[in-house]
Amino acid sequence: FVRSENIRLMRWDELDLEKGIWEIPKEKMKTHIDFVCPLSRQAVDIIKQIEPYSRHRSEFVFPSPSKNDRGISGATLSCIYRSYRTVMPELYRTLLQ
Repeated sequence: FVRSENIRLMRWDELDLEKGIWEIPKEKMKTHIDFVCPLSRQAVDIIKQIEPYSRHRSEFVFPSPSKNDRGISGATLSCIYRSYRTVMPELYRTLLQ
């Protein structure tokens, strides 16, 4: 598992979607060790769907809606989780697995 901060600040240059891996540099890890995270087929599909909307405007996979030079905030991510939990509880449980 990775921390929510790592997900929020995921960068395009850390991903290899063909191999299905996400290479998180040690500077971003609590353990200060480089981490290679295998991506599920579903995660790769979702990221590929996002790519046309965010890659051209930001180095972040999930850019802030108001500032392209940063990833989404923790509050935005919490809001998304809350809405999934309320509207689609099955999807919310799937995201947490």
